[in-house]
Parts: sequence; structure tokens; C-alpha cells
Amino acid sequence: MSDSRKVNWIGAAGVLGSLIMIIGVFVSWINVDGTGYSGWSAMGNDALAGLGYDYAGPLTLCLAILTLIFTYVTVYREGHKANLWLDVLSVLLALIVIIYMCLFAGAAGDVGGSLGGGYWTAIIGALITFFCPLYDGYVQYKAGI
Repeated sequence: MSDSRKVNWIGAAGVLGSLIMIIGVFVSWINVDGTGYSGWSAMGNDALAGLGYDYAGPLTLCLAILTLIFTYVTVYREGHKANLWLDVLSVLLALIVIIYMCLFAGAAGDVGGSLGGGYWTAIIGALITFFCPLYDGYVQYKAGI
């Protein structure tokens, strides 16, 4: 087991944010006529015809898995030069998720739907995944790593 003093706890929070994002994809993102649809099931669903950005759920899942890998690598490799680049990639991927989720939220009103708890869970995970690597990268940059 690794020594807890060498664990990058900000990176661990980024891992948690990625996991929250992944969980949020499979919980109700949009409620239409009393029926909830997860981010995963909204794509290509006939009941949600006309919903723009219905691919935001699968996109969120794919990018969350990538950020999970990137942030996990930074947890035990504190002080490594590659961590800065992994943090930058994690921030960019989380930003893409946040943008597409906001576009999905705007499109939800077009089909008369309301946003569900899974959407908010995933957006909170995306924000955590955005800010933790951003701070971690800033700290590494200031340290000259």
C-alpha cells in the first residue's frame, strides 16, 4: 500500500468527481410526461424526438471515463512532469462535458421536459472534475514541475 503522505489528495477529489459524473449518466436526466430518461437512454429515444444534444449522456460517459483514468494516474505520481499535462487534459475534457450538458439543458425545454437529479449529479461531478485538476495543475506549475 502506498504511503498516505505521497497521495495527491486533490487528484483523489478529481477521481471522485469523475465517478460522480459516471454515476449521474445512468440516473434520470430529463423527465417528460412523468417518465424519466437517463443520460444514456435519452439518445435516440423515440419518445424524445426533437431533443437536441441527446448524445450528451454517452459523450459525458466517455469523457468521464477518460478523466477518471487521467486523474487516477495523478493520484500516486505526485511531482511527475506528465501530471501537469494530464491535469490540463482533464480540465479540457470536463469543460467540454459542462458545455454539452448546458446545451442539453437548453434543449430539454424544447420537448417540454424538466431536468432530473442525474443531470445535476453529473454536472456537479463535472465541476469537481474541472476545478480539482485545475487547482492541482496550478500548484504544479507554480512549483516548477
